[in-house]
Amino acid sequence: MPLPANNKFAKPGAAGAKPKPAVKPKPKPKKFGAATDAAPRDPMLPEGEFRVRHIGAEELVHPVKKTLSWRVQFVCVSEEGESEPFIALFMNSTAGVAEYQRYCMAMAGYDSAAEYNEFDPEGDFFETVIGDANAFSEAGHTIERRLADVRVTYGKACIDRDTQQPTGDHYRNYKWAVVPDDEQDEVGKLEASAS
Repeated sequence: MPLPANNKFAKPGAAGAKPKPAVKPKPKPKKFGAATDAAPRDPMLPEGEFRVRHIGAEELVHPVKKTLSWRVQFVCVSEEGESEPFIALFMNSTAGVAEYQRYCMAMAGYDSAAEYNEFDPEGDFFETVIGDANAFSEAGHTIERRLADVRVTYGKACIDRDTQQPTGDHYRNYKWAVVPDDEQDEVGKLEASAS
């Protein structure tokens, strides 16, 4: 006697049973995309004193270690014009955060933390410097194209991870200084909004 089509004991493919849809294999996740050339690296400043113009800043997250750092890009300004871009990299450490803050303060036109804190008591400006939409407050403050002076000295030697030998390059120490308002050729000092 044949089993009814809705019988739960009927074998797949038996008369009246619905065939199972074909299972498509899941694609394997790709480890690599298309090949790419290495992006050109912006150089870091050598030892010396420079007048620099802020170009941009970005927050970086290491893909494996998930550590945070901030990369700022600027050009040197002289009577001959502007240089190719340079970078400074600040790690998410006590020293790195303080150095990034000193960079932002100098670019915003503030010599001291006390004076700066009157402008930005909550420290919100440091985050708004990052990225393209970096206006701060209703006043639309930005450090885009502002000038600062910097003295660069060499710190510890950089060590190659594979050979454990010096690479010939060094970590950088920066001493940022405010460029006076009358020497800012494009943008004046950032002031707190009158609210």
